[in-house]
Amino acid sequence: MPQTSSTLDLIPDIEPGQWEKHDGFRATTLLYVTDPEDNATVRRFAALFSRFIADYPAWPPDPEGVTRSMLRAVRADLRYLEGFLAEAGTQCVRVTVEPDEQALCVFAGRLAGEIDKLAERIGEELAR
Repeated sequence: MPQTSSTLDLIPDIEPGQWEKHDGFRATTLLYVTDPEDNATVRRFAALFSRFIADYPAWPPDPEGVTRSMLRAVRADLRYLEGFLAEAGTQCVRVTVEPDEQALCVFAGRLAGEIDKLAERIGEELAR
């Protein structure tokens, strides 16, 4: 049976200036890979995959443009995070959680709404 580790050990605290070191798979996906060795392997594969994609000859997309494409990708990721946080916000309704976890459920649900607004702003700007 694989060894499991706390998510505190598996989810990095990403500095915005170092985001490219964490390109690949989302932390929200990797949190389910609880075996430390497997988690490290998946992260190494993600780094390799990201380098492959960065060298893909069709980049930048044409005629859309680099920045527009990047913003559309960010909006898609925000929508994913909005759904993930909304799901986290329902945990206190679907399962019994500790009081401190209850507050985090409510917080996650509120964050989902804030991310919705940010994604909407990006969509509005792209529509101009």
